[in-house]
Amino acid sequence: MYTKSNLKYRDRITVEDVKIFQNFQNKYVPASIVPISGDHIHDIEFNWKPQLRQERAWDQELELSTYLHSSPDKQAKSEIYILECNWITQGLLVFTPGIQLSRLEPNRGILYLNWMSVAPWNRRYLTNIAEHKGVGTALFTFAILRSINLGLEGRIGLHTVKNSEKFYDKLQLTDLGYDTFKTCKLKYLELSPEKAELILLNSLLMWNLN
Repeated sequence: MYTKSNLKYRDRITVEDVKIFQNFQNKYVPASIVPISGDHIHDIEFNWKPQLRQERAWDQELELSTYLHSSPDKQAKSEIYILECNWITQGLLVFTPGIQLSRLEPNRGILYLNWMSVAPWNRRYLTNIAEHKGVGTALFTFAILRSINLGLEGRIGLHTVKNSEKFYDKLQLTDLGYDTFKTCKLKYLELSPEKAELILLNSLLMWNLN
């Protein structure tokens, strides 16, 4: 849930103040989206991964080094952000801008979302009651803002795992079928500028209500 001031289309976004819903307190609480740091990596390695492995989650072997150390031949560097609340890592976002073209609008660049995860205690399918709600939506809205500020007009492309398909269905991304990889098939989804604008407007509405 974005505060009003953060919905301006700024040229450079390094930190965003957001709001997420704390289920146990039954209210929205402040949170921040910040560039990843060593403390966040420590959180993921020692607080996320043991629980993810215990539950055999799809991202139990998350390897951040793939995105932290871009090779010189890469056309664009991945950006990695964390949503934190009360100094705890609540969500992770990794994307690479401009290296892939849209399938909806050929010859138009997109922001490719490499990875988006929320902490295991925020996943309803892993726990009876998630601690926070809206972490994924806040991160995805931030990705839209980055796409806009990078001149990509809100376009986003991604491959989704089965557990996340309902989340993206609610955001009304366009389903463009399955792509086959070495070990699996993943559905490819894409967000158009028109749908991106609707998501941002919805964030403004949520700010007015909360």
